[in-house]
Amino acid sequence: MSKHVGRHLSKRSLNLDEFWEQEKDDLFKDIVAKTKSSAASSDPAMQTLNDVNEFFSKHNREPKPDGNFEEKLLARKLKGIRKLSNRKDLKDADINGLLLGNVSDSANGMAKKDKIPQLDTTNDDALADSVLGLLGGDNLKGLFDTDTLKKAKQKNSQDRVGQRTPCPDFSRYIPIFNKIMDAIDNYPDSISPFKGTSKIQVGDVFIWGGITCFVEKELKMEFDSKGKANPRLKVIFDNGMYADMLYQSFSQGMYRSNGTRRVRLNVAKHLGETSKSLEERYGKKTGEIYFLASHSTSQEVTKYNSLIKIGVTTNQTPLRTRNADSESTYLYAPVRILKILPCYNINVQGLESLIHTQLNEFRKEIKLRHKKTGRELIATEWFDVELEDAVATAIKTVRDSFKHVDIDENDNLWQ
Repeated sequence: MSKHVGRHLSKRSLNLDEFWEQEKDDLFKDIVAKTKSSAASSDPAMQTLNDVNEFFSKHNREPKPDGNFEEKLLARKLKGIRKLSNRKDLKDADINGLLLGNVSDSANGMAKKDKIPQLDTTNDDALADSVLGLLGGDNLKGLFDTDTLKKAKQKNSQDRVGQRTPCPDFSRYIPIFNKIMDAIDNYPDSISPFKGTSKIQVGDVFIWGGITCFVEKELKMEFDSKGKANPRLKVIFDNGMYADMLYQSFSQGMYRSNGTRRVRLNVAKHLGETSKSLEERYGKKTGEIYFLASHSTSQEVTKYNSLIKIGVTTNQTPLRTRNADSESTYLYAPVRILKILPCYNINVQGLESLIHTQLNEFRKEIKLRHKKTGRELIATEWFDVELEDAVATAIKTVRDSFKHVDIDENDNLWQ
């Protein structure tokens, strides 16, 4: 009871309204609103990976089993989640490639049911092992297996942050990073906080999670579900890694990470031809060849092993297919985009018919009912063919139809 409350009660009895009016501020002053926990906190494996990523950002290495107690514990947890490296959500969040370590089988993974585990506090190693033992020892799959739990709705896979991979020709980038470090050392005012609304261009430099990086080039023009440009970028990191990242994922990843900085320096002039945009390199973009799979559950569709729709559009494929569940050409069902071949300086009119002619032996007639009238329809632009064969045929058709057509490592076609 506060002194304020005691003072009033000692004088005379108060009715409820008077008491409330005088004491309401003191009664609730210590109550703090409960905050919602993040989705990751309900998934031990994801939480561990987030903790390891944070450790990596601070120390530029993975936790070691011979570190202090907290590091030992984190190293053992990392060993446990490496057994779950095939989980797609973990792969998407593994921005530092930490799940690629070797996983060794543990002969002692199963704890005896009739034995009560005890904490050994003789030293840090023993204590860490004891804590992990209570969680299931090295056999952490049961702890981290959340298949039976209700999962949050997954975002489109295009939204994921690209996984970092060792850069095989990193030596060519060392002089560029040396110039960046000179600029940072000599012009500290050139560093400013990264803003989510900032525009990102080839050659731009950032400090993300304590690691310096720059955008080397634009790999492929892609678009989000609203038709907004979302190009895939190649980003080089000063720790010898690189990542192919969608523009929006790169920007959002840096914005959500504490302490991200932009270095007011552009290294595009040191990158040569690759610093130019795709249209500067290849000419005007004229269309896309797309390859789709259907999400239809109709037996007319599921009876085929490799049913693919192949089309050509002068629009962006995500825009062209966004209303697939209401169009007969897409079998009144959502579709999955398997591959896109962007075309530059190539007249794509009539190209779809040429490709379909080359694949005619694989063509299937899919019977379906009109959504509103119930009238029977037949879709004829679907083919039961392996994706690799369909893509190879499409590329050959373009090359046979136009002179001097080239294709780069990211499937951009240009004349």
